[in-house]
This record gives sequence, C-alpha cells and structure tokens, in this order.
Amino acid sequence: MDAASLAPGAKLAMRTRDGRHTIIVGEILDCVPHRRFAHTFRYTFFDDPPGKAAYDLEPVEGGVQFTLTIEGVEPGTKTARAVPR
Repeated sequence: MDAASLAPGAKLAMRTRDGRHTIIVGEILDCVPHRRFAHTFRYTFFDDPPGKAAYDLEPVEGGVQFTLTIEGVEPGTKTARAVPR
C-alpha cells in the first residue's frame, strides 16, 4: 500500500477475509501514521446515510491508548444498531 492510497479523498473498502464481499465503503478523511486514521463509512447492505469513524492512538505510560470515535450515524437506523457503542 502506498501513501497515495491513504491520502484524504482516497476510496476505502472493507471486504470479507476471502475478498468476495465488500461490507463497508467510504472515503479517507485523515491519516497521520501511528496517530490517527479517519474515514467515512457506509454498510453496503443498508440504505442508511454514511457516518464517520476515527481511530486515534496516543502513547501513554506503559502502552498506547486507543480511542474509536463514531459520528454522524442517525439514531434508530440499522447502521446505529450495527456500530460499536
């Protein structure tokens, strides 16, 4: 994977392990190596609008703190029921 494939605006697809099915599509919003990765996401099998996910890493004493932030998911949608809380 090259740096251009992780640049803001690049397309994102999350597939099953065997690569036969695409589960999530989106667009990269931000990528700071070893610190942050953010993207939009939409489940391919729901008709819900996309949401945003951000994965933040921060060094802390004895390890790394991981924070997952989900935004823009409409309450009551199938997507809202599927994402981690």
